[in-house]
Amino acid sequence: MRPAARAAAAAVIAALAGAPPAPRAADAGAAATDPAGARAAMRRADAAYQGKDMAGFLREAQATFTLQPDWPAAVYNLAAAFSLNRRPADASREIRRLAGMGIYLPAEKDADFEAVRTNKEVVEAYGLLRRNLDPVVRSRGGFTFPSRGRIVESVVRDPGTGVWYAASVRPGEVLRLSDGGGEPAAFSRPGELFGSALGMRVDADRRLLWVASAELSPTPELKGEPRRSGLVRYDLESGLVAGQFGVPEDGVRHVLGDCLVRSDGAVLATDSAAPVVWWLPPRGARLEPFVRDERFLSLQGLAFTADERALIVADYSSGLWRIDVADRGVSPIATPAGATLVGIDGLWHHQGALIASQNGVTPQRVVRIPLADGARAAAVEVLDSANPACEEITLGCLVDAELFFVANSRWNRWDERTKKLDLLGPAETRILRLSLRK
Repeated sequence: MRPAARAAAAAVIAALAGAPPAPRAADAGAAATDPAGARAAMRRADAAYQGKDMAGFLREAQATFTLQPDWPAAVYNLAAAFSLNRRPADASREIRRLAGMGIYLPAEKDADFEAVRTNKEVVEAYGLLRRNLDPVVRSRGGFTFPSRGRIVESVVRDPGTGVWYAASVRPGEVLRLSDGGGEPAAFSRPGELFGSALGMRVDADRRLLWVASAELSPTPELKGEPRRSGLVRYDLESGLVAGQFGVPEDGVRHVLGDCLVRSDGAVLATDSAAPVVWWLPPRGARLEPFVRDERFLSLQGLAFTADERALIVADYSSGLWRIDVADRGVSPIATPAGATLVGIDGLWHHQGALIASQNGVTPQRVVRIPLADGARAAAVEVLDSANPACEEITLGCLVDAELFFVANSRWNRWDERTKKLDLLGPAETRILRLSLRK
């Protein structure tokens, strides 16, 4: 689930500068040590920029980058600071660094780069940035279904029947789809969810469907500030609710955005509004904190390693974290040098690697992250990027050796100011399928 709508590069930088502390991603294998420092330095850099203190802007931009070198906003800020201080060679180096991450930010259109715009090295670096907008398309059409007026967060498939289920944020409901798409039918009933339907998982062995649900800004008929969240369990044979498990009231907002089923039937869920991974033990009656770590800022997807000894969670602001299931110790997974794991939404484990939908960068993409020793990210391999069929990718599921994922969720068409959904654009939700065979 996207924690916020996308924005222009400058707005992203400003927003992140004011964000609460988040764990920094590691550089070249180093551990994250000062999550608050990077955000504090970014705020100081923004203050210097607003005060037209360009030497101070550069100093704090360098500090921000040192603390979180795989944060694209930090790299972009540093490039802009070098430009404003008329250091084209340094600006070019940082633009190239950004390009090496495989992403694009519109430096060539930014007035802060005016002083270096005609520099040969900078012009060449702009060209490298633009190349990242070239489509890499390995996915193909899976199926579509009519969905005008909906924000669709995820789809899952029941392997026993071939039936697909779609989670709708707006309106908040679960839809039932025949294998191959077609007209959806309502599966959930009014009042069964805690608000919008978000991430889902099928427990095929126990014939259950688990739905992470929360009140969000787009949730229809929302009364007051969004607060409620929890897990809903459905019996796939009867289609009836088999359990509702709300997050305990503690005066703090919670948003369970995704969930995962362990082989013993335990269910874990990430909370994108509080630094908690929740779980429902096997045959449990209430949600309990599995791990609480103040370094978490916006938890998203989650996946077990093959032996289920470790749980890998994605934090939208800092990358990947490993949780030891036995002792519940938390440690950051180092980002490979020159890459970025910021902005990951969905996460799945497949044959010793993580598959991730990364919608918090431009262009949005699906990547493979091979794990070394089950605990270290060995590389970031782009599988699908800048796909013209994708508008706002979100979640999906693995079916054998393929990832099926939502290609146009419509999150980008939600206007937070007016609380309205733009009804223009495709009238159908596209589900793409991506082969994971090498």
